[in-house]
Amino acid sequence: MNFIRAIVSFFLGSSIAWASTEKPNFQDDIIPVFEQSCNSCHNPDRARGGLDLTSINAILAGGSSGEVSIPGDPDSSLLYLLPARLQEPHMPPRGEKIEKAQLSLIKNWIAQGMLPTASGKPMKKKKSSVNLALGSVSIGKPEGPPPMPKYLALQPALVTNRAFAPSAMAAAPWSPLVALAGQKQVILYNTESLQISGILSYEEGFIESMNFSRNGKLVIASGGRGGKSGNVAGWDIETGRRVLTVGEEQDSILSADISADQSLVAIGGTNKLIKVFDLATNEILYKIKKHSEWVTQIAFSPDGILLATADRNGGLFVWEAGTGNPFYTLDGHKQEITSLSWRADGNVLLSASEEGAVRTWEMINGKQVRTWNAHSGGTLSAHYAQNGNIVTAGRDKTVKFWDGNGKALRTISGFADIVMETRLSHDGSKIIAGDWTGKVGVWNSADGKHLGDLNANPPTLETRTTLATQQLNQDQASLAKAQSLLLPFQKKVDEVTKQVTANKSALQVAEKALQDAVSAAQQAKTALDQALADLANKTKIQS
Repeated sequence: MNFIRAIVSFFLGSSIAWASTEKPNFQDDIIPVFEQSCNSCHNPDRARGGLDLTSINAILAGGSSGEVSIPGDPDSSLLYLLPARLQEPHMPPRGEKIEKAQLSLIKNWIAQGMLPTASGKPMKKKKSSVNLALGSVSIGKPEGPPPMPKYLALQPALVTNRAFAPSAMAAAPWSPLVALAGQKQVILYNTESLQISGILSYEEGFIESMNFSRNGKLVIASGGRGGKSGNVAGWDIETGRRVLTVGEEQDSILSADISADQSLVAIGGTNKLIKVFDLATNEILYKIKKHSEWVTQIAFSPDGILLATADRNGGLFVWEAGTGNPFYTLDGHKQEITSLSWRADGNVLLSASEEGAVRTWEMINGKQVRTWNAHSGGTLSAHYAQNGNIVTAGRDKTVKFWDGNGKALRTISGFADIVMETRLSHDGSKIIAGDWTGKVGVWNSADGKHLGDLNANPPTLETRTTLATQQLNQDQASLAKAQSLLLPFQKKVDEVTKQVTANKSALQVAEKALQDAVSAAQQAKTALDQALADLANKTKIQS
């Protein structure tokens, strides 16, 4: 695959000046680039790496390592991703970055269906099925190191003038990783370093929900453009490769989740329907028409056996995930349900709503276990950690930390506005929360100490580099100033140390002399005692 990527990226490194066009086509706009830079090596007679770029059909066939371009989907096409530096290895490898106008042309050509000629018809975006299904499912931690980003882009897809309220947030189950919804992008942060680990482009529009797969290797986002379109996208978090696109809705998808075995994706939204897709065919497996209002929350159980769905009217249902057959109707909420979260063992479901209540339900007989009022005015976010603790956020401008029985452990306040989203990190040690103003913070769950902030609207990589360089220069200047202020004190310390050393040496000499004198005195006393004894003996003999 790397060889094919290198080939594709090399010919896109051409310095040809492309004319801007709203509907680029292969014959007039794309062929000139190919002819100059790659067709001598990638033609029917000499297709290096199995890649022929002389025709659209040949391009669609891809190379010996797979496809390079998908009509209608530039975000899954290496033909665009590599030269745009949205996926590594960046190409051209030793050249300047391709101009934005040229990248735009390639992207538009692919996005509009790879138009063959000016009068030709675009190709339909194919419904590509994906084989992401796992052979077995474990609710415990998978073997091996936890998945973390390796080759993801760090350049934001879009930077706005100000931050906005976080519309979605997700925490990885096994990795120190949290995903924040940005403008047309997913931003991944390392919860240990609080640094950006990668950025994933979602050009379809506004993100409404996000979830990690059970093994932590995938992150999915649902959204779109209100009243126009909606879908679900999924990425491999290690490579940043977009591995699934599901749904062609007429409105934004409000919630979505992927099953533990990665064979199903469930979606819900303003049409009040639940649709469950089979990823092996990318077709709808079944629909559920039970909800009387917008579907606001969807969550597969950790073992993938059950599917919980909730709506804007307080309706909460549990279904058999594989068939869509009813399992439980959970009555209790009276207003919009804002969160669903399964306990790690899959035996308890947590729900929260606008009336402020948090409820837990056991799955043995569908009974409510506990309920408590978490936030006055409404609970907007509530989620289990892997260790069974719970974090909630609400309209009272607070985040609250609870044990699994609903006992309050800690309250974090001081937010400027209502708190929209909150999560606990993979190990439960950190609380991440974002409010209406767009500020996202991180706190230590053990003592509530504020550890830092995350930016859901990060500046460009160039700006971040400049700011980091400026900060480094400031730190170095501060260090130099501190060292200069320390210098006279250091000299004084050196003088005192020298004097102490000299005094110590003199003391050691004096101690040695004293020891010698004491030893000599002891020897003299011994000699005197012996002389007296000898004298006494002589006197005794004479007598």
